[in-house]
Amino acid sequence: MQKAIFSIGANNESGMLERDAAESVLASFFDGFSAYEITGFWKGQRERTLRVEVVTDATQERLQACARKLCAVLRQDAVMLETVSANVQFVS
Repeated sequence: MQKAIFSIGANNESGMLERDAAESVLASFFDGFSAYEITGFWKGQRERTLRVEVVTDATQERLQACARKLCAVLRQDAVMLETVSANVQFVS
């Protein structure tokens, strides 16, 4: 398993963080994820940013496809994607 972390900034055209649209794209790729807002900076400008964490066994190609779709839908120059090995358990 790995943890994929997406950092998604505000729409380049509107300057607004489109959380609902981002979560809709993410939900089309993953069954579950955690999302929270942070302050990010892009090209010297502060912007509201959505940080999303997903524990998954998805391939890098699938993760990159999700990031590309987020870029297209949200009119982003880039979406940051970080992957780290994760020792995760779901305990019930």
